[in-house]
Amino acid sequence: MLERISRQAVTIILSLLIIGCTVVFGISYYALSKLTFAGDRLFYGKKQSVLAAHIRQELLKREHITPITFKNNDGMNLAGLFVTRKNPKANAVLCHGFKSSKEFLYSLIDMFPDWNMLLFDFRAHGQSEGPMSSIGCNEYNDIIAARQCLDEQTKNLQKLPTILLGVSMGGASALKAVEMKPDICDVLITDSAYASLDQTIYKTFVERSGLPEYPFFTIVKALFQYFGGCDVENMTPSKSMRSIKQPVLIMHSCNDALIAPSEAIKLFENASNSNSKLWISPHCRHAWLHVYRADLYKQKINTFIERSLKSSEIA
Repeated sequence: MLERISRQAVTIILSLLIIGCTVVFGISYYALSKLTFAGDRLFYGKKQSVLAAHIRQELLKREHITPITFKNNDGMNLAGLFVTRKNPKANAVLCHGFKSSKEFLYSLIDMFPDWNMLLFDFRAHGQSEGPMSSIGCNEYNDIIAARQCLDEQTKNLQKLPTILLGVSMGGASALKAVEMKPDICDVLITDSAYASLDQTIYKTFVERSGLPEYPFFTIVKALFQYFGGCDVENMTPSKSMRSIKQPVLIMHSCNDALIAPSEAIKLFENASNSNSKLWISPHCRHAWLHVYRADLYKQKINTFIERSLKSSEIA
């Protein structure tokens, strides 16, 4: 009799453990899906895809802007907009932030009228293919593919310096891209970039999930690495800075609530090029310096590029 009760107790305990593990795993997977899987979020009360489509429609009315597609090294089709100028002074690849898309960088098209530009959607963003974002872990490969696409589009034009400008995740991914492919650009500009993906994921989880750190964060991180096919410890832009020979302009808002300005300071402290600069801007929401601080943004970038090119062999 006691033996039967003991077996029943063990069975119940094991069943509860299995159910508990399943629930924890399910909640963790749901949290991951809300964070990184492809989706269409609301943006000022409207679907982001609807707003992006409207902006894109207006941009494509301009004769010097054409839609373009290219593949990354994972075989995904990435969507872009190619902007040509009559008398360009530079070629530029523009990289948007997490959960954004190329269309929301449209103000830069008129801000820098003497740049040929390639604006593109990262994997799992906008019109590009891909089931999930790895928040920079793999996106640097998208930037390398974008640069190759830009080269194809400008191969019959005069050789010009190449500028790489990335916002938030785009900035962090750009730093990794330059680390992995040192000749990808002549000047690098980051706007609101993080210094460590591991710390960024942890901070976002703690502040937004509403779940206890243990055991959920450990599981979410493991799932992220499994489905994303990456190791977050290897995505540390502050370490990438140490090997980057190009001058880097690091821009960040003084009150960025998502990625603290201390992240920008960490990046700058690891800069290997003495011509690199740090600009901590007046108050502005995360990744919107190019909109709310447009005049200062343009001035800082133009001055930095002019000085960087003069001090380099490509001037």
